[in-house]
Amino acid sequence: MSKIVKLDISVVGLQFRLKRDMRNILAGKKFNVRLQREPDNRFDGNAIQVLMSDKKYGLLEGQHIGYVRRGTAETIAPRMDEGSVTVLSAVMSDVDPESGDAALSVKLRKA
Repeated sequence: MSKIVKLDISVVGLQFRLKRDMRNILAGKKFNVRLQREPDNRFDGNAIQVLMSDKKYGLLEGQHIGYVRRGTAETIAPRMDEGSVTVLSAVMSDVDPESGDAALSVKLRKA
């Protein structure tokens, strides 16, 4: 029997992937993103990319904009890899234009 779980986690690294004016535009807004494993990341084998999937930000659609914070990725990534967790939705909010961090609300299905 599967179970739906909601997690509130952090996204980091937006300051390396989005210019400041774009971080300012996204600040205070909620938008859909997609999570994608990056097992070949040379710094973190548990890396989970955050990709823009909200069509209202057309030029950014599909763009890699950040990462799930390392400590959280250590827990989720192995479960994604083995298929015991499926990401149902991911909504990013509270972008901090200064730090490049943001909040991420994720719904997961646990097998």
